[in-house]
Amino acid sequence: MPEESAVAKDLVLVIESALRRHKIFSWAALPEQIRGIRLSRYEPGMRYGNHVDNAIMGKSKKPWRSDISFTIFLNDPTDYDGGELVIGSTLGAQAMKLPAGEALVYPSSTVHRVAEVTRGVRLAAIGWVQSQVRRSRTTRDPLRSRADQAGDGGASA
Repeated sequence: MPEESAVAKDLVLVIESALRRHKIFSWAALPEQIRGIRLSRYEPGMRYGNHVDNAIMGKSKKPWRSDISFTIFLNDPTDYDGGELVIGSTLGAQAMKLPAGEALVYPSSTVHRVAEVTRGVRLAAIGWVQSQVRRSRTTRDPLRSRADQAGDGGASA
């Protein structure tokens, strides 16, 4: 489904609204902004290799921080083989495939990938959150200028 289609745009709005109403998601992510929701479709032979999500997203005039990433599974896990979301952790790689409507929420800086789909079609919605959580005073906020940060010891909002 093309991202520009009316159906895709409506579905993105429904997903964002549902996330904003979901108490656990709101508690865990403390979203200031939910951005960049995309619908993904993986068919046999498709995968997405190891990566971390960009720390800064958006157009140059309106950039935003991606603190938290999310994947919402849109179809039943028995509809396809493979296609697990594999997230790196201190316990090693964790491969996950959840029921339709369930989501995984993880720091955007976490190495993750989508395993190859070997049968069927994997449907998911992905997106990013700029959190309300204040960043550590020792963490540089890439959205602020160096001059701003120099004046306050590196604290950021």
